[in-house]
Amino acid sequence: MTTDEIGQVIYEVLEKYGSGKTCNISAKWIDAPAKAEFTDGSMDFTASLQLTLSVEGEVALQASFQNLYGKLALHSADGQIFGEIDEKTSIGTIDPKSFKTTLGMNATAFQSELGEMVYEGIITGNSYLTTGI
Repeated sequence: MTTDEIGQVIYEVLEKYGSGKTCNISAKWIDAPAKAEFTDGSMDFTASLQLTLSVEGEVALQASFQNLYGKLALHSADGQIFGEIDEKTSIGTIDPKSFKTTLGMNATAFQSELGEMVYEGIITGNSYLTTGI
């Protein structure tokens, strides 16, 4: 993975480090293991996750996402996938004490930027899942 791909989600990475630089992402569950529950054709999950993004060996971003939440329901028919991603699906809250970055933003700004992208992805995904993909 390079800054070109990461820059599509976190544009500040591409601005700071430039094109074509090697990126590594690592993640680990924090506080407790992730939990998933499957009921009535849907899945709910909750988790807390620490994410670290490095660019050519330098830690560019580290954030702990508390209380990630998601709910989705998928089914197939006639060779297509249908379903819905719950609009309450969330990246949770970034713990400001855990937030470190070289990208010139704070935890609140990063959470807002990423949260908006996730929400837009949910809306787009649901538009496809309604008609089948």
